Amino acid sequence: MTNRTARLRREQEAYALECLRKEAFRKSKHQQRLRRSAHRLQPALEQQLSIQEAEQSRVLRSLLRRKSTRETFGSNHGFFLAVLHCLGSGQHWRDLNSWHAPRSRRPARVFDSLARHVFIKFPLPPALYRAVLKSTAGEGDVNYPVINWFLHVAAGDNLSRAPGLPFEFTKKAAHFLEQAPEELGITKAMRWAQVRAMGGGPELALAFSHALDQSFGDFEAEWSAVIRFVVRYWKDDHAERVPRIVDFVRHQRLEPLTIELSDVKQTVEPLYPGFDIRQASEQSLLHRMQTWEAHVKAAAQAVREAPFPRMGLEDCYQIHTAYGPVRIQRLKNIMALLKEGKLMRHCVGGYGVQCRDGYSSIWSIQMENERRRLATIQLGRNKQVLQFRGKANSQPGPEAKAAVSVWMRMPDVQRL
Repeated sequence: MTNRTARLRREQEAYALECLRKEAFRKSKHQQRLRRSAHRLQPALEQQLSIQEAEQSRVLRSLLRRKSTRETFGSNHGFFLAVLHCLGSGQHWRDLNSWHAPRSRRPARVFDSLARHVFIKFPLPPALYRAVLKSTAGEGDVNYPVINWFLHVAAGDNLSRAPGLPFEFTKKAAHFLEQAPEELGITKAMRWAQVRAMGGGPELALAFSHALDQSFGDFEAEWSAVIRFVVRYWKDDHAERVPRIVDFVRHQRLEPLTIELSDVKQTVEPLYPGFDIRQASEQSLLHRMQTWEAHVKAAAQAVREAPFPRMGLEDCYQIHTAYGPVRIQRLKNIMALLKEGKLMRHCVGGYGVQCRDGYSSIWSIQMENERRRLATIQLGRNKQVLQFRGKANSQPGPEAKAAVSVWMRMPDVQRL
């Protein structure tokens, strides 16, 4: 009995040892395949990413040995550039070799695993972390400033002391950043937190985050003054006034307003170029805004109704055809062009500059009795037909063709 038990024990030990040998052999083969794949991919990636430093090559080799990161590089080189930038900062608190890559091909998922293992030592504001993951997920270029802010906060420092912030950002604002709405990007979320730190409510902060999107730089002191002014007078309500105030200040101090109708652009010069909101009261600001908005409305109306040159032709022609009376009427201004383009569903509304400068004229062909639009025709400076289209750029019907045939034989319309 004893001999039998000892023999069974020896057989079990031999079987377990054989399994260990096979597993070790399988792992060694797997590691060899990984190394071969890394050696095969590394030269091509180093050339594409312009890698010359030995440390960067070492990091690339270490990442390529992991299946998930190796497959990620095939579709997103920005992932490696972001990882390389993070590792080159020297702010990682764990070694890269101790990281176990997840079984995923999504760059954001892989970077999330790497960041939580290597870089993140302290909690991050959700808005900032979402921006970092978006920057590494192939949804745009690598946003290096955002990654620098991420590393700064992940190491335990406050975002208010991070380098390269777009505007004044206090510790109190960094606290409110934790509560920023999920739908906001990082700069909008930071603006939202800035307004909340200055005493504004959530609705006011959301209005400013949309109205001042990408509005920072040398004019930032003025925007801070605008925020303080609005919070002072309308802390809890009147969020609908924020876009009006921001547009008013921008067009008086930063850049003139440009009215675009059709393809015509008209610049409206500011009425109050020396306006300073820090010296204004609630009543004076509202009065100036109303005056400015009325001025802009009048300027837009003037652009819409500015007459086009007649080019030596009458404004309207009555044509008698076998299908009934047809009216061919010149479109006199941009408003008429836009209306024609909307009703006929084609792009004639974009010919404002050509008509204004006298290079062409646009005519609407309509049935006189039914007031039904048949087609639109474009004449050149020498009265030649440039375009002749029906509704939705279709071929004109027989009524329009018959009317145009008669019209083109009239003495004042004949080609030069």
